[in-house]
Amino acid sequence: MSSIFNALPAPYQFLADQERQTKTFYLSDHPGAPGFKFVSLSYPGDSLKLFIDKTKNFKLSGILLFSNLTKQLESVDVLIHNGLIEGLRISNSDYSADEFDFNQISVDRLTESEFAFQPSEADLVFNSLVAKDQIRIDEQSFMDIQVGNRTYYTIYDLEDGNYLGIDKKQRVYSLVHDATPASKLMNYSLDEILTKILSGEFDASKHLADRYKTSR
Repeated sequence: MSSIFNALPAPYQFLADQERQTKTFYLSDHPGAPGFKFVSLSYPGDSLKLFIDKTKNFKLSGILLFSNLTKQLESVDVLIHNGLIEGLRISNSDYSADEFDFNQISVDRLTESEFAFQPSEADLVFNSLVAKDQIRIDEQSFMDIQVGNRTYYTIYDLEDGNYLGIDKKQRVYSLVHDATPASKLMNYSLDEILTKILSGEFDASKHLADRYKTSR
């Protein structure tokens, strides 16, 4: 896909940067966008938060790519959800790289349009919070992360890929990947930890030091 994103004009170069720093795991049928393939990307290290942008939700159309199978230009549509590459649709394609001549790409007819995305799990969890807590959490950085086989939702960035997070029951966890255990239930309610964070009472450095110390 890199050739497609590299061909886009300057306002969309963030997509080329994103594709360069990630690895495509697989394409699968997109449950929320019939006809599209869901693009599963792996974001190394802490890179996901560099690209996520909840103000960027749209469909790119008008990209043309030459197919070696049909011997003509085929249309390409791309879905961008919360700033992330999420969906891909290529007409008359089996989605095999050797189908295409990536030296023949046209973006002269490129258009951006709205797309009705289904809310993500993170969106649903955020919307379930009381208004007071929504105001005190940065929605832009509220996202789901996997620790072990469980999913958490970030409420505070401890840096270097570590977070304070909540589960769907709004229980608060310390999520520190190099500590043991990596996820630890905290003895605070969501309201209590947000109050401590906003008042400056919560010391992130001390918290991390304590987590590493108790894991030895």
